[in-house]
Amino acid sequence: MDATERFVDALVNAGSVVKPNGQDRWLAQCLAHDDGNPSLSVARGRGQVLMYCFAGCLIEDIAGAVGWSMDSLFDDPKGVTYEYKAQGRTVRRVHRSPSKVFRQDVIEKGSGDLYVPDGVDLDGAVKAGFPVFIPEGEKDVDALTRLGEVMATTSAGGAQAWRKADWSSLAGASELIVVADPDEPGMERATALVHHLRTITPGVVRAVKAKVGKDAADHVTAGLPVADMLPVDVDYDPEFEAAVQSEMDYRRIKSEALHRERAAEAAKVSEKLQPKTLGEVLDLQFEEHWVIPGLLERGDRLVLTGVEGGGKSYFLRQISIMAAAGIDPFSLAPIDPVKVLVVDAENSERQWSRSAKYVTGLAEKWGVRSPRNEVVINAGVRIDLSVPADVNQVHQLIDEFQPDILQIGPLYKLVAKEISNDSDAAPLIMTLDSFRERGLVLLMEAHAGHAGKQSKDLRPRGSSALLGWPEFGFGLLPDEENPEMVELARWRGDREQRNWPTGFRRGWDGELPWVPLRGSSDEFEGGVK
Repeated sequence: MDATERFVDALVNAGSVVKPNGQDRWLAQCLAHDDGNPSLSVARGRGQVLMYCFAGCLIEDIAGAVGWSMDSLFDDPKGVTYEYKAQGRTVRRVHRSPSKVFRQDVIEKGSGDLYVPDGVDLDGAVKAGFPVFIPEGEKDVDALTRLGEVMATTSAGGAQAWRKADWSSLAGASELIVVADPDEPGMERATALVHHLRTITPGVVRAVKAKVGKDAADHVTAGLPVADMLPVDVDYDPEFEAAVQSEMDYRRIKSEALHRERAAEAAKVSEKLQPKTLGEVLDLQFEEHWVIPGLLERGDRLVLTGVEGGGKSYFLRQISIMAAAGIDPFSLAPIDPVKVLVVDAENSERQWSRSAKYVTGLAEKWGVRSPRNEVVINAGVRIDLSVPADVNQVHQLIDEFQPDILQIGPLYKLVAKEISNDSDAAPLIMTLDSFRERGLVLLMEAHAGHAGKQSKDLRPRGSSALLGWPEFGFGLLPDEENPEMVELARWRGDREQRNWPTGFRRGWDGELPWVPLRGSSDEFEGGVK
């Protein structure tokens, strides 16, 4: 049973109404939204599940609705590999991971520039005068040939890499149809490629785009014929052609320079790895460096999630302000006071002024010092940690104030674009780790990916890379019977055992904003006795 059959079964088991809709196709109720009429089209792709929701639901949300991760949508959880061939020999492999990371393995240069699926006779189609579709990616080629029942091919490397490919095998074609992805790089590729192909064939060369979705695979997965694709206007411009040729020449020179640079770099040997024997490792002595004894040690990363308005910001403020006053934020035991730097990209200074007064008053009453000058706040200014200038300013603030705790977030407001995959998350994680390596505790807030009643529903929205990154991944999970109580739910296992409370209740006047609950087996079954 392949991934497509397993996914169809999972939809049925989850309560979706699923009906066959042709060979290797199904129409189902989408579980990622309230779907009265089936609006999810599912199809069997090569090595993976293809799907398109007419309501616009994201694939990861549809998969998550049946408890699947993105790698479950592939026959091989590592992804799918596309083989480029020349005269029967595999000359290039392109591997696509479930998180849409591409890796190329060039076995033989100078041949096999175009991807042609097994069983497809591209040369025969060109000689016979059949139309040939040229979408942007290999998945689109497979979808067009399997589901759209047309001839298709493409080059490796995405929207910008078509210039590196040899398209001469299409010379003399009667009709070439470039399928444009609807984003700016996709449209630029379509325009430039149409102009280039017109120089190698007297036949018709035109561009189209999907009627629904973002690419050719979405279009045919939705059950639409290729004849329904929408025309894209590309006008021939000789000056543009000259500019394209100049750009191609420049890229060839740049590619060769990069190749030589990498060859020189490959000959170097780093000295990063410093191996030790097991005995030497066992004999190492490590000193504990507590910031909040029993809870947080220097270098720890804590990510807190929860529903909107669920008290995440109050929870983190309680930790920071109480610790700055020299108080354990939950047990109220005395601790060594700490310094805190706050970079809040969401809440304004006015919101901080209003919401922090109460807990600051308690900290001044119970603590060994006032936290007023020990917590430094940057509030209401969104930063972009993919921009070096913004990263450098945070490091500069760390140099200036020497904090023990850096409270920063929410995560989705620390970069300019949405964190939707591992490639988006990796630079953010590396930057945050550069702050952590300064000997800090990182306290971070993130938005939960789904509203639900289980700890897994509190996983942070975006890349799965965020799930395994922090030492502590907590979510404030409301109690169904008592809205004043929450469970401190773990959406990832703790890396070390610490004395975190099992849950909290909202404090009354004169108490902490979040009062810890410890140890009672029935705290979340009808409330505290």
